[in-house]
Amino acid sequence: MPIGGFVVSFLPDKAHEVIGSLRDIRGCEVHEAIEEKADSAVVVLEAKTSGDIEDMVEGIKAIDGVLSVDLAYLNIEDEIKENKNELQKLKRA
Repeated sequence: MPIGGFVVSFLPDKAHEVIGSLRDIRGCEVHEAIEEKADSAVVVLEAKTSGDIEDMVEGIKAIDGVLSVDLAYLNIEDEIKENKNELQKLKRA
């Protein structure tokens, strides 16, 4: 299962709304709002596929007040292993 860490930057006057919207996203954990007057937050996204994570990032970018979504960490090792196993099965068939 792919997992990614991101820094979401937003307008400080939209912090409450943005963080609330982030918490409403299935598979999104808000770990830390940076600084007292938050203008960014660290989030972890977990989804079934890396494509689903890309869709989640696009959804976050569309939240009113969000300025950027920056990738800090991405692990797709499980997805790669799964795809490799499927490819090997196809080669044997």
